[in-house]
Amino acid sequence: MQTITKVANWLSPESDIYRATVADPDLPWWQYRRRAAQDGLQKAARRTGLWVGGRVTVDAEAVSFGPNAVNEAMHRIPTHWRVPFGAIQRVAVRFGLVSRIIDLHTARGVVTFRCYGARALAQEIAARAGAPMG
Repeated sequence: MQTITKVANWLSPESDIYRATVADPDLPWWQYRRRAAQDGLQKAARRTGLWVGGRVTVDAEAVSFGPNAVNEAMHRIPTHWRVPFGAIQRVAVRFGLVSRIIDLHTARGVVTFRCYGARALAQEIAARAGAPMG
């Protein structure tokens, strides 16, 4: 199987959680919005994450993401990830303003990223993972 690499943005759900809880790392994730509002971080409290620029790679075994140099230097949270095809239960494509968005549904949650050519890439991922689209 051919390796596919695309410039992409990954939606990091932890970015605002990290910012809102940096003063109190023991704060449970579900309370980060309340803490953010209390600390005057209303902007962080309203958002659900941050798009991290980098590259998505689809190889013979998994889908992975690595940030570009700027994003790797800026973020203190983990920004690399890898989802084996066996963990992907469903692949969905949805509307995005500039490019379509791909959601990889797994038992542990949803991994979201966007790129140009998302529909074709999602179909390729679904085929390799043996997972349904939709």
